[in-house]
Amino acid sequence: MLDARLVGVFEVTSTTKERYSDWHVHLATVFGERITQALRHLRLFEAEQERARAAEELARLRSDFVASVSHELRTPLTAIIGFAEMLQHYWERMPEARRRQQADHIVLAADRQQRLVGDLLLLSQAEDGPLTVESRSLPIEPLIQEAVAELQGSYRSQRASLGGPHDLEVRADPNRLRQILASLLDNAAKYSPSEGVIEVNWRRLGAEAEIRVRDHGPGVPNEQREQLFTRFGRLAGSKMRSGRVGIGLGLYLGRRLARAMDGELDLLESGSTGSTVRIRVPAHPAEGS
Repeated sequence: MLDARLVGVFEVTSTTKERYSDWHVHLATVFGERITQALRHLRLFEAEQERARAAEELARLRSDFVASVSHELRTPLTAIIGFAEMLQHYWERMPEARRRQQADHIVLAADRQQRLVGDLLLLSQAEDGPLTVESRSLPIEPLIQEAVAELQGSYRSQRASLGGPHDLEVRADPNRLRQILASLLDNAAKYSPSEGVIEVNWRRLGAEAEIRVRDHGPGVPNEQREQLFTRFGRLAGSKMRSGRVGIGLGLYLGRRLARAMDGELDLLESGSTGSTVRIRVPAHPAEGS
């Protein structure tokens, strides 16, 4: 017996018809105890090895995470400082249109940094328990248009096509749903060629509203699809336009937020010509239903 579980049986046989003496029984008992002790030590050794591997993997993930977050925070901060210094030094000689352009760049970089800080704070809340949302009825099209306009402010060459019923309303937290959409659109732009078109479509499906975001990126291998929805989950070997990788929070937090709104976020399809991510949230009841 090992930890109250039967892990094996050893059998003692004799070539004679003589009964086993007390010494024989004692010898067999001692032998069994030694085997049990050896197995227990082996189990402890394997458990310690597993703990060491887990600690090593955690340290690696922590190091990668800190490096990625530091880079992600530093990039917009560097842009903010650079554009602000240009305004400071060349304000008098800079045309009004150029000043506005520089100011726009500062706002966009600050927004990007704010979103990342918000994701990190939301991650802390998600680790402590269920996320809180404040759902209400709202039209979906204006919210999607806002998210797409924000995307095109950050990726000026990125094109997007929109399609869906103008009168569709959902029950959702507008800030949280906008956050999910912004993350999905940002991912689509980061991993798609600049000349590609991001397609955003929405429709009613019974009691739910479905929003689909399709990109024209490299796609996701089947074995890595669910990994993208885990904390810090990233696509192995994948690079963004800039050659960087993300920190792996967007889809993880997006799914948690969608479920908090009684919805779902999943990867509907993916291949060499692109991926389609789907958000489902409760639809506002149609008139007469």
